[in-house]
Amino acid sequence: MLTEFRKSIQSIMYERITSPFSGAFFFSWVVWNWKLIYFLIFADIEVIERIQFVELYYINIYNSLVYPLLSTTFLIILFPFITTGAFWIWLRFKNWQNEIKNEIEKKQLLTIEKSIQLRMELRNQEDNYNKILTSKEEEINLLKKEIDELHKRIEGNSNSEINSNVPASDLIAETFNYDESFIEFSESDYFRYFESLIESIQSGKYLPEHFAPLTLAYFESNDIISGNEKSDYRFTEKGRYFVKKFLNSMHRL
Repeated sequence: MLTEFRKSIQSIMYERITSPFSGAFFFSWVVWNWKLIYFLIFADIEVIERIQFVELYYINIYNSLVYPLLSTTFLIILFPFITTGAFWIWLRFKNWQNEIKNEIEKKQLLTIEKSIQLRMELRNQEDNYNKILTSKEEEINLLKKEIDELHKRIEGNSNSEINSNVPASDLIAETFNYDESFIEFSESDYFRYFESLIESIQSGKYLPEHFAPLTLAYFESNDIISGNEKSDYRFTEKGRYFVKKFLNSMHRL
C-alpha cells in the first residue's frame, strides 16, 4: 500500500518536474529569487534570524509569483518563436553559404567547359583553314594547267580551231572571262540542269523532257550550247570549258 502510494507520488512529481510549464516556472523563480536562495544557503547567521530576514525583505507577491509567471509565459509562448526565428535565420545563412559555394564551383566548371570549347573551336578553325588552303592550291594548280594547255594550243595551232594570229594574252583573258562566267552560271537556277544536259549531249540523246524552252534558250543565249534545225545540240567552246570546270569540281568533291 505504502509502496504504491510512494510510486504514485513519484510519478506525479516527475510529471510536474518534466512538464514545460513547471520547468519554465522553476527556472524563472530561481532567476527572480536567486538572492533569497544564496542567503538561505550561505548566510552566516542563525536559522531563526534567516527566516525573519527573509520574511522582512524577500517575501513578496511580485518576486514569488507575478514575475516568475510572466517569465514563464514569455518562455513558453514567445521563446519558441524566438528560437524558431533564430533557426530560420541560421538556415537562410546556411542556404546562402551553399549558394555562394555552388556559384563558385559552377563558375569553375564553366571555365573548364569554355576552355575545352575554345580548344575545339580552334581545332575546327585550323581544319577549315587547311581545307580552304588545299582547295585554293588545287584551283591554282588547275589554272596553271589550263594556262599550260593554252600555250600548247598556241604553239601547235597550224590547223586548229583557234586562229594563229590571236595573241596568247587574249586567249588567257578569254579563259579568265570563262571562269567568271562559270561562277555566275553556277550560282544561277539553271545550273541544276547542267549535269543532265551533259549526259544527254555526250550520249547523243535528245534533251530531257523537263528542259523547258526557257531553259534551252538560256543555254543557247549564253553560248553554252548550239544546235541546228534537227535539234542536234553540241557544246560550244565555252560550253566545253564549262563541262571541264564542272567535272573538275565534281572530282574534288
